[in-house]
Amino acid sequence: RASDAYHRGDLAGARAFLDEAIAAVSAADQPLAMSALLVGYASIEDDRGDFASARAHFDEALKLARARYNSGVGEFLSVLDAERTLLQAQLEEARSATAVATNFVKLYKALGGGWELTFPRRDLAAE
Repeated sequence: RASDAYHRGDLAGARAFLDEAIAAVSAADQPLAMSALLVGYASIEDDRGDFASARAHFDEALKLARARYNSGVGEFLSVLDAERTLLQAQLEEARSATAVATNFVKLYKALGGGWELTFPRRDLAAE
């Protein structure tokens, strides 16, 4: 399942699940396959919120580590460790946002949506 793979940090596994669901929908147009696609998308969207929350907590931990270091109570190594952890959380949040956007496009296309290849022309003389 996409959510299980995503929780393990296996973004490729989550994408593979959604790609299979999209292929199933495209090939057979089965309501069950569409349901799986929607559930997978919703699960990854929920995980995105979890990553944002984690990043906020690590940001607060960095502020506390810096405050301890600046007051002479903590070590600089703890500040560096907090920065590393925050950067990892920011990276995971960015990956999550990318996965959500990518999977939204896949879902949109699977539902029959599309987009124009050229921009509509506006009549500039009428304006």
